[in-house]
Amino acid sequence: MSTPALFYGSADSGAILQAESGYSDDGADIRGLILAPYAEPASIHGDASFGPLWLELVWTAAATVKVTPIVAVPDSNGVMQETILTAEALEIELEASATRRRNTFKFDVRTSLTEDGNEIARQAVRGQRCSFLVELTRSGEGLLMIAGFALGATAHTDQLIPANTETGA
Repeated sequence: MSTPALFYGSADSGAILQAESGYSDDGADIRGLILAPYAEPASIHGDASFGPLWLELVWTAAATVKVTPIVAVPDSNGVMQETILTAEALEIELEASATRRRNTFKFDVRTSLTEDGNEIARQAVRGQRCSFLVELTRSGEGLLMIAGFALGATAHTDQLIPANTETGA
């Protein structure tokens, strides 16, 4: 019977590294970049408000996890225009642990409404589809794993499809 194992790939050297096996990558941090699949709850006929985002992490290593929302809205020609919301990026610092830890972190995915350069309110991210970019930096030895994620969304149908003027349908 085999035992499951988690491996990391090194973009710099092409090496395959087994997690929790004592390999320290010669003291350099191990970095990862993950782009989540797009959520598109209102299909092509509407848009949605997105958030919150839940991210479940399992770790023993000290690490930094940065989450950046990406929203896409069609332009006047129907071509999707992505906006990476770098000002709304959220960061988690994880402390090293002798035992495996698991926690679900909740992020409020919102953007600022400003007036004369001052924030006056926060609003949900809204668009046709939404994704998020997760940047992982593991410091030292140990495990860092994304165990799951979920993105909340409320579909809106305020973008009406024109009726057939001849039949009224």
